[in-house]
Parts: sequence; structure tokens; C-alpha cells
Amino acid sequence: MATKVSAGKYQVGRDESISVTVTAVGTGFSVSSSFDSQLLHLQNNVPLWITPQQLDSGSRHLMDLLGLFPGAAGQYKVVVSDQAGVQLEVFTLTPANAEVLFQFVVA
Repeated sequence: MATKVSAGKYQVGRDESISVTVTAVGTGFSVSSSFDSQLLHLQNNVPLWITPQQLDSGSRHLMDLLGLFPGAAGQYKVVVSDQAGVQLEVFTLTPANAEVLFQFVVA
């Protein structure tokens, strides 16, 4: 099972998936994301699954989320969960704290 190592850092088994769900709160949905420099398409309140196939190419992977805030208001709730749906960590993106970096370590 995937586990949280520290803030924003997770250990994932070679045969496991991990999800990131971003939900807009009081703002339109505009989030930019990449995984190992590949642009990802996120949808509001829809889990984005990082699969074993994506994790197969190396032992460390980076994911970057950047919340865009039209009108400098609102926030985004970011939930990282293991493949069973257990929440490993919850972040809040605000105009003052609009970016979060994740590191996935394959064990």
C-alpha cells in the first residue's frame, strides 16, 4: 500500500496506483499540472490516477500542481489517496500558496 513518507512525498509499490484529486472551492477550475515534465489534464473533482505503467520508468517521479486564480480569490482542495481510497494527505492551494510539488518514490 502507498504510504506518506513526509509532506508531499509518497512511497508507492511497483504494482500500485496513487490518485490526486483537485476540487475547486469558490473559484473556476484552472489548474496546471505535470508529471515527470509531461502535461496532465485535470478535471474538477475527478481523481487523476498515477499508474504502475507511469511509475515503471524509474524510481523517483515528480508531479507539479499550480492553481490559477482569476480575480485572486477562491481555493483548491488537493487530496492524495492510495489505490484503496485511503487519504494520505490533503493540501489547500490559495492565491498566496498556489503551487505544490509531489514526489513519488517507487519501492
